[in-house]
Amino acid sequence: MCAGLSIQFQLSRIVLTHTHMEANEATFQLLINLPFITTLSDPQARECTHATRSILLALSNPADDSDYEICSQQVTNYLIIILQCLLNVDPVRIFTVLYRRL
Repeated sequence: MCAGLSIQFQLSRIVLTHTHMEANEATFQLLINLPFITTLSDPQARECTHATRSILLALSNPADDSDYEICSQQVTNYLIIILQCLLNVDPVRIFTVLYRRL
């Protein structure tokens, strides 16, 4: 969880509202809406879904005694898990879907 409301707000803003200049939607929204999860094995799909939920949980539930560095590291680790899930899918298919959304 994230310490300090202003720090939590900034991290949330960066993760949740980042948008490529040619994209029609936020990057995080684009990632979670990609159909790649249906091509993953059940354990990988659960891991990716858990990572997505954990990012949202970390950004939305700050604890007074928590540390920003821990929160940002958790969010980073979960983003890496999502990236690893993407790497297990046919890259041509993913880039085709991404390109159509730009």
